[in-house]
Amino acid sequence: MCGIVAYIGEGANMNKLMFMMHDNDNRGGHSAGLYTDGKIYKCLDDSPNLLSLMDETKSQLFIGHTRYGTHGNKTAENTHPYTYGKYVGVHNGVLDNYDEVLTDHELESVDVDSKAIYSVLKKTDDYATLGSFGGTINAVFTQSDGQLYVYRRNNPLFRYRDETGIYFSSRRECLDILFDEDKVKEVTKDKLFIYSPTGELVDSVKIPVTAITKINSKKWYEYGDYMGNGTASIKSSWTEAEENTWNRSFNVLDTNNLPELYSEDYYNCMSQGFESVNEMFKNMKEFNSIDTKDIEKIQMFLDLVEQEIYV
Repeated sequence: MCGIVAYIGEGANMNKLMFMMHDNDNRGGHSAGLYTDGKIYKCLDDSPNLLSLMDETKSQLFIGHTRYGTHGNKTAENTHPYTYGKYVGVHNGVLDNYDEVLTDHELESVDVDSKAIYSVLKKTDDYATLGSFGGTINAVFTQSDGQLYVYRRNNPLFRYRDETGIYFSSRRECLDILFDEDKVKEVTKDKLFIYSPTGELVDSVKIPVTAITKINSKKWYEYGDYMGNGTASIKSSWTEAEENTWNRSFNVLDTNNLPELYSEDYYNCMSQGFESVNEMFKNMKEFNSIDTKDIEKIQMFLDLVEQEIYV
């Protein structure tokens, strides 16, 4: 499912950005990579492995990615960000028609579906092509103008603005921890937001979705064992409803029309209830007061509830 972290502005502390990366390892686990002020770093496994490669203490333009590999080998070379001409970018999601889009633009096939986004952008310089890709897609990139481009369609992506600039993360939890959680917002879908090097919004461009939705497209967890949050052993039995709850990848719920469900009182009640049940579950396991066959079922339920509350 992958995670994205980004920042643009006057300068952000690298420790803060790397904390956000590590929080997003929950969505990756196979490899991690980042672009910061003209340099690209990549590693296998979780993002802390990048720390020994870096000497920066601040960043004015940061684009990070934690990869859960679906298409292509799970190597450092296949880790985002990808560079295509003037474009340097990352992608979160699974594209189900990238071969067809490449063929339409008379471009060669790629080994990683995400690469198709930037191959097409390199040839066309047309942001509308983002809407031609089917499946799940968030794309964050920069180019030679030094600006940050943020596009969200149907995977989670959150933003927070402070006095220095603007931050982005696929996981809301790290933004809530670092900043004022009341000011953390979800990025509006189906628009490309363009930010200047100082972090100011330059423009927002509506991106019409022209891709035809495919039925029974392969989901991210069908490409191998998921390495985050202990779910590898159960993900093969997930239903589509459970996947939607975990990843929010298909916009099943329009939160704009559900103010009561997503109110502060709702989240307070859910979080308090979750903590209580989770603590009872730990005690039950410790004192062997629960049947072994039920442990996996309950753990799956708690993982899903946790994601509903905090992600």
